[in-house]
Amino acid sequence: MTSCKDEATWAKTDAEKDTYCNCMLDKLMAKYPKVSDFMENVDKVMADTTLQECRPKAQ
Repeated sequence: MTSCKDEATWAKTDAEKDTYCNCMLDKLMAKYPKVSDFMENVDKVMADTTLQECRPKAQ
């Protein structure tokens, strides 16, 4: 999760970064419970607009 936190440059606090990254992880694990599922769908993950819903939760 370190890279997620590094990417959340807009967050003002570590707590906001944690909230954002935990939301992202929860959404990804719900859609892709197996690592192999995730790896097979990396392109879809990168284009998944539902992940953007996590950002406002942290702001």
